[in-house]
Amino acid sequence: MENNPNPPIQTPPVQVATDSKSFMKKWVDKLPGWMFPKLNPKSAHTCAVVGLVLAGFSILLAIIPCVGGNAWLFGLPALYVCLMAIRSSSPTEQKNGTLTTVGVVLSVLAIIIALFQIALVNEAANSLDNAASEFERSFNSNFDF
Repeated sequence: MENNPNPPIQTPPVQVATDSKSFMKKWVDKLPGWMFPKLNPKSAHTCAVVGLVLAGFSILLAIIPCVGGNAWLFGLPALYVCLMAIRSSSPTEQKNGTLTTVGVVLSVLAIIIALFQIALVNEAANSLDNAASEFERSFNSNFDF
């Protein structure tokens, strides 16, 4: 045996912190289990992809002026599917976490834009109705027979 003055340094194995959850994961874990069931990892990845696709379609639909108010029809299911995927994903799966976070952000943004467009169209319809009634009143008052 050799007499080595510098023994090899042994480093402890690196441990991944399992309790370091993201804000969204902590929030989603508090949702009721009957509404957002936990899925196996393969289904969670599929839900993440489906949620991202639905969210992308809803945000594209939301920016179209005439039909943007209907984007919530795709935004709400996208939000639901993404929240199920977040609840089911493990902390080590970074790809699913990114997909679902982007899906949640896009679907919430699409829902907000859709609600804004619904309110805008409603306000325009009310203004048009008021203008029509004012025109009718001014026409009737000037030409009384």
